[in-house]
Amino acid sequence: MIVRCPEMYLTIFIILMLSLRSSADDEISVSFDNGDFVVVEAFKEIELNMTITCSTKHGGKMTFMSADESVFTVEENMSTIACSPGDTEANVTYSLWIDGVALGVTDLRTVFQNSTGEYLINAYLVKVLRKPLFTPTALATILLVWICVSYVTMGNKIEPKLILDHLKRPHAVLIGLLCQFLIMPPLSLAIAKMFKLDDAAAIGLILDGTCPGGWFSNVFTLLLDCDFNLSLTMTFCSTVLALGMMPLNLFIYTRFFLDHNQQLRAPYGQLAIQLAFLVVPVVIGLGLSQKFPKVKRIFDKMLRPMLAGLVVVALGVGIPTQYYVVLVSWRIWVASAVFPLIGGLLGFTIARATCVQLQPAVTIAIETGVQNSLLAITVVTLYYDQPEIDLIGRVPALIGLLVVMEGGVLAIFKAIRDFYKTRSEVPHVELDEETGDVEDKGRTVPKPPDINDINLNNREDQQMGQLA
Repeated sequence: MIVRCPEMYLTIFIILMLSLRSSADDEISVSFDNGDFVVVEAFKEIELNMTITCSTKHGGKMTFMSADESVFTVEENMSTIACSPGDTEANVTYSLWIDGVALGVTDLRTVFQNSTGEYLINAYLVKVLRKPLFTPTALATILLVWICVSYVTMGNKIEPKLILDHLKRPHAVLIGLLCQFLIMPPLSLAIAKMFKLDDAAAIGLILDGTCPGGWFSNVFTLLLDCDFNLSLTMTFCSTVLALGMMPLNLFIYTRFFLDHNQQLRAPYGQLAIQLAFLVVPVVIGLGLSQKFPKVKRIFDKMLRPMLAGLVVVALGVGIPTQYYVVLVSWRIWVASAVFPLIGGLLGFTIARATCVQLQPAVTIAIETGVQNSLLAITVVTLYYDQPEIDLIGRVPALIGLLVVMEGGVLAIFKAIRDFYKTRSEVPHVELDEETGDVEDKGRTVPKPPDINDINLNNREDQQMGQLA
């Protein structure tokens, strides 16, 4: 049954007329001529051109303000436009100057204010680049060489027989892969949400969390006397599985942070292709070690100097260009520090809960917590633009730095513990001067007979024999 109510229709008609009249009374719009966003370097200024329509019955003022003045500021003498009552200015051009302050992405907000209130008219994206101190192409080249050498190293260290032994009893390997690809990505999302990281930092954390195990996990496995062959097996298997799991996890978990800046979207297809090419150095290293044992020995001798040289060059180039990594908020610092620790603890707990022995469980913890941050940085450098490279890449770089520090502390602590443990196990030998006996840990051992006493006894035995 339909009830017709003329009063209701009249009320709706009046509301519509008032809204149309209101929109006709006040028409405020701003469109920027610089594109969807604007890029400015830190310590530099840039001019923004815009088209303004300001038709208002009651008057007011239009204000341009930075959503975060630590990223950029607006010239004060140009930040406000007065709109007089009755103005009907349409398609008026206007110029505005903004100054870059520091690396970041934030909005230029256009706010209109009059006697009826304050209204947000527009939010325009502004990206501020850090001041370049070195060409990023050189850094990208060094990263590629470094990661290829590390993957050849991994292939050179792989013993197929030992890997087959682990794959025949894959319990520990499967638990490690489960932790790496099904635990770490949602953990990175939870930490990003918990510490309320900005979109770029959150994507950097998730990118690191989706990476397979890397070279550092193998190094720390050796330093902590864990199962090195299990570590290599897990690293190899996770590198192969990353071809599909890494783009899939990025697609699942990064979409929560793409609303504001679509340029943060990961290149899923290109990433899978790049990961496929990264398997090639592993195969090369494996082939060299199996077919040419002499080459393997030579490579083993050259390996440490090569890696040390790459580290020195990377630090020499990277520190001047990546100084901004440490200039982040405390939230990013804490999130980057606790992420590998919580991941390692979860990996160890799950391994022990599924009846994995202690040494393999510690290996799984290391492989779970120590992701391939170098791969994450390389992906960011190859596939993103500035300033997204810096904004996303600072988190994997900081995680890598903290992992080296945390793993180094554990390795030093273990070395000190082993030193004192070995020293305490040395037998304590004392000589009892009165009895001539040797005391060894509470046992009394007779003193060996003197050679003179032996000769004397022999002569006495001979004399007794002659008398007989």
